[in-house]
Amino acid sequence: MNWEIFRDQFWNFIGVIIACVTSVIIYFLQKHKKEISYDILSKTSLLTSKEKVEGKIKILYNEEEVQNVNFLEIKILNTGNISIPSSDYERPLRFIFETEAKILSAEIIKSEPESLTTVLNITQNEMVVQPVLMNSKDSMTLKAIVSNATDGEIIVDGRIKDVKDIKKQGESYMRIVFGMIGAVLITAGMIQYTCIKTFLQVETRAFQLTISVALITIGYIFTFVYFFIFNRKFILRKWKA
Repeated sequence: MNWEIFRDQFWNFIGVIIACVTSVIIYFLQKHKKEISYDILSKTSLLTSKEKVEGKIKILYNEEEVQNVNFLEIKILNTGNISIPSSDYERPLRFIFETEAKILSAEIIKSEPESLTTVLNITQNEMVVQPVLMNSKDSMTLKAIVSNATDGEIIVDGRIKDVKDIKKQGESYMRIVFGMIGAVLITAGMIQYTCIKTFLQVETRAFQLTISVALITIGYIFTFVYFFIFNRKFILRKWKA
């Protein structure tokens, strides 16, 4: 088999793949994206597991004893690239805890920009953020003290025009793009490496092997970003547990 012909065809194929992936990235970056996301910045129990078991410390709120008290910080942000006016809300954003939970207090502790203001209402186990104009990259951080809280999932509800659902930050198309690029580069590097070992003489392999290793290495970097960077908070929580 003529290696020169195969090599040219191989790199033409890689060029087409890279061009397609680049086109997809440019399309998503330029596309009007309407998106509201949230992120649980922290969730801290007031007492340690040992203190709960020993029962040496009691927590009183309004002179009543409360159990399993947690401090939470939740960030809401416009991760799209267009504004979302208050008139686009059919239902406001709601953060719903377990039925047994009770929200003792909640407030907005930070807004970016500072002119971003709205009303935060609480019921027994819900926080309701009243609709407000959020431009791209605008954000607000909520702080809540919740009793009878467990490790159950917080339900996020809301209905906004042209927004399919309220996503947790990081659950976006960019993860898919990084995953695709990583898979393509690793596959290309492995194919070239196999072909080099099969068809080339030892004395002519060095440069081509360097390219193969570079492709595989860059592919693993994109894969690392896909698996760790976009999921770092989830991974760190599992590791700490």
